[in-house]
Order: sequence, then C-alpha cells, then structure tokens
Amino acid sequence: MLAEAYYDNGKIEFTRNYHFKHNRFKISVKLPDDEITDESGDVNDPLSEKSQGSSETYMQKMMKKLEEIRTMPLDESKIPGLTEKQLDRIKAYELRTQMRAEQGRPA
Repeated sequence: MLAEAYYDNGKIEFTRNYHFKHNRFKISVKLPDDEITDESGDVNDPLSEKSQGSSETYMQKMMKKLEEIRTMPLDESKIPGLTEKQLDRIKAYELRTQMRAEQGRPA
C-alpha cells in the first residue's frame, strides 16, 4: 500500500488516519534527494542522535548495548600480565592463608 505522509522534525505524520494491527513494524520510505543534507551516522547505534526519535527509547537501546558489551567474550591477549610485585603479593596471601589454616584460625 502506498500512503502519503509528511516528515515533521523526526516524526512521520500520515495525511489520513490509519489503524494498524501492530504498534511497531518496518516500513519503506522514499525520500526526496533535495531534502537530505547528511547521511552520516548509524541509525542502529544507540548513541546516535538519529536513533533517539524511534519508537524504542534511548534508555532501552543503551541497556541493550551495555548488555552486549557485558556478555561479550573477553580477548585474553589484551589482558596485561601480572607484575612481579603482584605475583609476590598473591604468594604472600596464599602463605598467610595456609599458616592460618594450620593454626586453626579463619582465613
């Protein structure tokens, strides 16, 4: 179906009232070339200003993005190794824990 609409500062307003089966669905829009000034920026990027006008709120997009980052597999090659001082502290803590266990004290 072809429907006429006006773009008004981030919102698409139809010239007629339509009743839709769903609250959210994909549509295709033909834009006049002379109305486009800049095509940069990824609309799927939750940090993009362009994405803030969609039906999904900015906060929901940020939460999804944070969850993706949180569950992302860790690249072991980018983790720096332990310093000599850190290794000495770990050994000292293990020795302390062992001595306390031998003495019957809580670790």
